[in-house]
Amino acid sequence: MTTRFYRVIDDEGHSNSPVAWADRKLFVWVPNTGEWHRNGPLEIDFTFDGEFTYVELTPEQAVEQMHSARPADERVVGWLMDRYRAQSPEDRRSSTDFGLTSPEDTAMPRDSA
Repeated sequence: MTTRFYRVIDDEGHSNSPVAWADRKLFVWVPNTGEWHRNGPLEIDFTFDGEFTYVELTPEQAVEQMHSARPADERVVGWLMDRYRAQSPEDRRSSTDFGLTSPEDTAMPRDSA
């Protein structure tokens, strides 16, 4: 499996978590869970729509962006975090699955969100 990492930049120039393209699927790093989760809307944008800008990252740059990514405010988007936590195993990956720093080194404790 070849994995490519990207910084996603929205139309206002904002960027947070890196994404990984692997096995024709797009996964976003979610600090709240300490895992990579498949993200359907971003996957469609990456492969077809192109509304966001995707800047390729080295694995080292991806790890740096993982460490600087802000956790989501679960009071606001708790529903999304619940969806991510309920995803099936085939739609989730660990950092080690992508050859990166172990999830334990990058995971955010649940109560810090």
